[in-house]
Amino acid sequence: MTSYRLSLRATIALSIALALCTATGTTSAQAPAAAPNPVALPKPVCGTNPEFPGRLASDRQELQWRRDATPYTECYKKFAGERRELAQQYQDAANAAIAEYNAVVK
Repeated sequence: MTSYRLSLRATIALSIALALCTATGTTSAQAPAAAPNPVALPKPVCGTNPEFPGRLASDRQELQWRRDATPYTECYKKFAGERRELAQQYQDAANAAIAEYNAVVK
């Protein structure tokens, strides 16, 4: 009998897959389910992207671009911060699950 050693991530992934198969009642004799739809990630609603006037723009055009670009970039920074916080919450939950698994396995 050959012994295989799985990494922690592989073990967790296998455990999750087995739990999902058990919960849904999927067996190897059943036809495979259709692939799930990809997750639609939200996009920031920051208005239209202000077009940079270029090197040869007048001072007035450059000033107007700065006025338009500042709120646009602040909106994107806020959106990125919100996404980062959400990702951190998922990362913390995953780390807690791994820590719990490690405590049970020891």
